[in-house]
Amino acid sequence: MLMVFLHAALYQYGGIMELNLASPPLVVTLIGFALMWGGLFALLSGATHAIRSVERLERGVPVKTVRRWELLSGAGFVALGIVYFAPLGPTLVDVAAGTRDPSFVVSLIQDGAARLPSVQRVFYMNTLFMVGFSTLLVCPFFAWLARQRDPRSLPFFLGVAAAATAVLALSWLRIPLYPVLEQALRDGELWLVIATFWLVNKHDPLLPSLGLTLLGTLAGLVVVAEQPRQRQRLALGLGATLLLAGIAGWVLGPATMLRRSIDETWYSIMLAQAGCMLISVTLVHRWLDTDGRAAVSPGLVQRTLRRFSRASLSVLFAETVLAECAGKSLTAFAPGWNRTLTSAVLFGMAMTALWALALVAWEQRGYCWSVERGWVRVMGALGRPSTRIDA
Repeated sequence: MLMVFLHAALYQYGGIMELNLASPPLVVTLIGFALMWGGLFALLSGATHAIRSVERLERGVPVKTVRRWELLSGAGFVALGIVYFAPLGPTLVDVAAGTRDPSFVVSLIQDGAARLPSVQRVFYMNTLFMVGFSTLLVCPFFAWLARQRDPRSLPFFLGVAAAATAVLALSWLRIPLYPVLEQALRDGELWLVIATFWLVNKHDPLLPSLGLTLLGTLAGLVVVAEQPRQRQRLALGLGATLLLAGIAGWVLGPATMLRRSIDETWYSIMLAQAGCMLISVTLVHRWLDTDGRAAVSPGLVQRTLRRFSRASLSVLFAETVLAECAGKSLTAFAPGWNRTLTSAVLFGMAMTALWALALVAWEQRGYCWSVERGWVRVMGALGRPSTRIDA
């Protein structure tokens, strides 16, 4: 839901290329900061996969079968990422460089020109790539640990925590490696680009997304733990350590957040976000687990969030194209409507509300013809059960 608002508000703002990043408006600062939280998808994905894997192992499904199912899921997300971003994804905007790089369909909507995807777009780490590659790497590690220890045991939990901490620490390597990727893209060194784009890309690379996925795995182990309060304390302690380390580095580092520079400030913000996300997910679980709140009939907000969650892939594939069509229609009737931040924010709110209403009707029809329905059918044909659209 937040993704729909942010994408619609940001990419339909007509003055985006004229922003002064040295002194941006507060709204732009808040939107820019919110866009840096894409790693939450990796963390939630890790938690979901951990919970499902432990449940399947307890039902007697062999470790190698669970591993195969998770590998299929990871490969499926990578395949969806290929289908999604180059033709349908949002425009890549670089305010500092003054460039816009639209996807194939967005380019057709904006000016009727059919443009092939740029090299930067083809090798861009979109959200589906992030989740897919992270799942492909976490799955074998999880399966190996599961052969050694009970997934509910403390040694298993500590092993995942140590792996997550190690990957987040190694993510500092993105700072010196990112210029290598940039140079390889300029020089057309394809093999070097392929070797590095998924690790150190400008957006959602595996350093640190792999670490965030492992933190999500940790959060999932908290949910299924036989002694959840002990695991919650350990998770909260790790989250607090990451948060404090990140805040300290952020305060002392250069003020380059909105420039999205890959530097010490980025690394500090990443650590703070990782800690904040782990703490938030753990506390939300504790709250839901207290006094049977999870069993209470969901309210309007919860139902809306649930619908966006179930149809998240379909929303991701369609939200940019529909926002572009709506923006183009408004421009035909009211040229210059999007020149103010207020109008862009209102547009984002309107698109979010329209999506919420559309999902109410779609839910009543069982999300027919959705990407999720296709996912369930394909995974079922490959022998992997899927709970993506379960109630």
